Amino acid sequence: MNPVRLTIHDLDSDDGAAIPVETDERELDLFKEQICRWIYGIKNQGFEPKTGHLCGTCDFTKLCGSE
Repeated sequence: MNPVRLTIHDLDSDDGAAIPVETDERELDLFKEQICRWIYGIKNQGFEPKTGHLCGTCDFTKLCGSE
């Protein structure tokens, strides 16, 4: 993987904050671990969806039931 820039888009924040991720090896490893935890949680329905102003642009409204 040779990323140019990594950014986490925080859909829980009120402003949809973009959080930059450093691209050194340690930060990349931590980022990969975090993504794996998120994926595991989503697959096991281990998350609580929050409705808000971004719901209209989200591709996952059918999964969380906000429609």
